[in-house]
Amino acid sequence: MSQNDGLYEFMMRNSRTVTERWYEKLDKNEGVYASRNQEVIDQLKEQNHAFHPRFFTIFKSTIDEFQSTLEPWVREIARDEYHQNTPIHLIIREFAHNQRLYEQLLDEYIQQSPEKWSERDELDWTIAISEAMNTVIQMFAKAYDEIAESRNLAQQRTIAELSAPVLLLTKHTALLPIVGDIDTYRAKIMLEHTLQQCAEKQVSTLFMDLSGVPIVDTMVAQQLFQLIQGLRLLGVHTILSGLRPEIAQTAVQLGIQFDEVSVRSSLSQAIHEKGLL
Repeated sequence: MSQNDGLYEFMMRNSRTVTERWYEKLDKNEGVYASRNQEVIDQLKEQNHAFHPRFFTIFKSTIDEFQSTLEPWVREIARDEYHQNTPIHLIIREFAHNQRLYEQLLDEYIQQSPEKWSERDELDWTIAISEAMNTVIQMFAKAYDEIAESRNLAQQRTIAELSAPVLLLTKHTALLPIVGDIDTYRAKIMLEHTLQQCAEKQVSTLFMDLSGVPIVDTMVAQQLFQLIQGLRLLGVHTILSGLRPEIAQTAVQLGIQFDEVSVRSSLSQAIHEKGLL
């Protein structure tokens, strides 16, 4: 039996006590910690308690094994909606809070143990707890940022898709009104979304109105041209309207040809010529 086994068993026996001590002293003013909903409180306690046995493996495993044991818990908490809505500095504060509780439990173990542990033993254990907690905090911060970034990109994509709606005017005729600034990312999503929507809605004629677009740079102009080409391959005839002089000039400079695209000065003119007004 190694000298760590007794400490590990003591920590495991007192894991529930650690959770109760943690919640008792918890600053309950912000984030997930401020909830008064008993279900949320119970879940929070269970999440905290589930952390302890995983953390205590630091006393009986390698650092790689320790990280593998913690990884699922870290990802689960980082994905948790309540924790995602809690500032990360508050979550890191609670990791530090748990570290202090572990150090307190270590002192109790040394005081109660029949073994005579040296100051060096206590220092080694304290350092092990501190370094392990630093590792956990780094793991969590990385996972938290990755998941937050993934959600942010998903939200941006949703916004970009909603800003380029393919609106059916008749059974096979649709309108794509484009409003606001178009950056390269929005143009890319608009290309993918428009092609998909036109295919799903069996659109054969698409009015693409650019009157609400103040300016288009060369990269975005190329994306728009690729969209028109993609629509042609799907059998969709594109009618452009609202081309500002600046956009037309950009197209000319890029050598973009609109030979197979109908161009009208305004959306009302384009729709009127199709007999829809």
